[in-house]
Amino acid sequence: MNVFTRISNNFSARGGLLRSFLTLLIAASVMLLTGCGSDDSGGGGTATVLPYGTLKGINYDGTVITTGTLVVTYYRENVKGSKRETGYWDPGKDVKWFTADDKVDYSNAYTYNSAGRVTRQVWSQDEGPDGVWFNEDDNLWGYQDLTYDGSGKKVVNVINYNGAGVDGIWFTTDDKVADWTNVVRISSKSTIRVIDYVGKGTDNKWFTADDTTDGYDEWLEDADGNDIRYARYRCGGTCFLSGDQPWWWNDNAFPVPAWVQGYLSWTYDAAGNETQSARYGGNGLDNVWFSADDDVVDYDTTAYDAAGMPTQRIGYGAAGTDTKWFTADDVISWGEATTAASGTGTTTQQGLGADGKIFTADDTMWYCRSFTYGPVSAEPKGEMLTFKGAGPGTDGKCFNTDDLIDYEETAGDLL
Repeated sequence: MNVFTRISNNFSARGGLLRSFLTLLIAASVMLLTGCGSDDSGGGGTATVLPYGTLKGINYDGTVITTGTLVVTYYRENVKGSKRETGYWDPGKDVKWFTADDKVDYSNAYTYNSAGRVTRQVWSQDEGPDGVWFNEDDNLWGYQDLTYDGSGKKVVNVINYNGAGVDGIWFTTDDKVADWTNVVRISSKSTIRVIDYVGKGTDNKWFTADDTTDGYDEWLEDADGNDIRYARYRCGGTCFLSGDQPWWWNDNAFPVPAWVQGYLSWTYDAAGNETQSARYGGNGLDNVWFSADDDVVDYDTTAYDAAGMPTQRIGYGAAGTDTKWFTADDVISWGEATTAASGTGTTTQQGLGADGKIFTADDTMWYCRSFTYGPVSAEPKGEMLTFKGAGPGTDGKCFNTDDLIDYEETAGDLL
């Protein structure tokens, strides 16, 4: 998946900002747990890509037009090299944002390995007895440890801690485990299985064979390492594996196969650009998952220009009069149009107007975003540098003086 696809994915339509946020979460989960990234292809490269992410994200109240004073409501900041992200919720006594007395909402501290991957995240909830943030008496609400394979790039285990244990001291061997995740790569099947363990089993010990799980997530990759399917398996009780398949014991002590809660699928063109994303919610008349008659919930398609930039993305919410999905009469529910060149671009998210067609003059604009991106010759390749999001103003159009700005972000190397 190239960077321009990610630009489009991060602004996924249908459902407005919620869908956009969920898409970002899914993308982040994939990259964190499966080790996706331009330097993880397994081709033997030695280049290290620095951690890349949000340096500053600012929320506005979304009611002041671009010609007025933007009213900040919240911001989060990750000062380059600080290995810490901090959220601020109040401008402090001076009533000015972005000054030293801004009130902290949370603080997350990060530790990295030599490959630029996070090995520990520490979450602080308040400033502790001394009333001063960013020192040893800050009160924690938990932390997360991540271990990797020999390359230092692909996660193997993730452990979440939510208590300091009997000794009352954080980061010791008796810290309270909340849950843990094991990432299993089955190379023969191009499959990545993400198993969340939520209980310590009858032996009352974590990290043993009887730890309990109610299911797991599974990713299937193609030969190029692109994700082509994501499915979530769940059990009515504690899952166990038999023949590489998930099962659980019902109340009659009879083994029952885990059920699929639904799945996502993706297809790509020869250049690795995502051309279709589909969501499935049922296993169809044949009662067999991952077959041709599975029940489609919705899907979207993306078109690209010669440079690999997504130009149009269309979401479909229902089969048309022929009652068949993926045909020309499927019902369009939203559209997304992107124009970009020479490091700058714009994206609009829109619904159908009175003419019932997408990308026409009477479309209803939902959201507007302008962005900049880096050179595709550098690492990370063409990554997003800045973006600004806004709702259309009273004129119902994007990118003019009455737009209602609600968020902007600057991204870059974190170290």
